[in-house]
Amino acid sequence: MVSKFLLVPEKRRILAPPFAWIDRRFFFSGFMARLSAAENLLYFFLVLVADKDGLSYYSYDKICQFLNISADEFISAKNNLVKKNLIAFDGQRYQVLQLPERPISAPPRLQPDSDQRRNELASLGEILERVRVRQGGLTS
Repeated sequence: MVSKFLLVPEKRRILAPPFAWIDRRFFFSGFMARLSAAENLLYFFLVLVADKDGLSYYSYDKICQFLNISADEFISAKNNLVKKNLIAFDGQRYQVLQLPERPISAPPRLQPDSDQRRNELASLGEILERVRVRQGGLTS
């Protein structure tokens, strides 16, 4: 059994309203693993800025500015979070929702698909060819 104690007791975190929190199931039930980097970033941002009911009112341009993401990345992330039932959006307000029983999408594939794999191999082949040409040029 691990001995549990605070490393810096005088700086113990105290949750007082308003506060942000993320349900541990977000990580342990696989929600986080099923989101893209932009989706996770947007989700965490909305959790951080939301009021006690999960509502926030930031405009998309402010969110893009804070998160350093493009409008396209934002729109895709927002739409996917809505589809995955993690947030609601009415055109002006966002609401972080209670986590569903299970994540809504399939887990990410760990193996690249054949097209992606072919592209990676082609890129690797191109790199090796450049190295070979450079080495040939140096020895000639």
